Amino acid sequence: MRLFELSIGTVMARFYLMMALVIIGVLTQMWFITVFALPVFLSILMGATFGKSTKEETQKKATKDRTMNHGKGVAA
Repeated sequence: MRLFELSIGTVMARFYLMMALVIIGVLTQMWFITVFALPVFLSILMGATFGKSTKEETQKKATKDRTMNHGKGVAA
């Protein structure tokens, strides 16, 4: 899970999912369904993405870290 890397399209999709859970729970008076909207809301708020990071993303991150350190090793 990576935080703060959520695209706007995914934010919108999760928002509609959250609202659907709340509306369905309220209209059917099954209040326990509305509880499932909380984790969806928190994942939107934190920008959480799920799934494995690809090799390309890992390489980009490593390159970015190297350029930020100007090729110098980090002292331990």
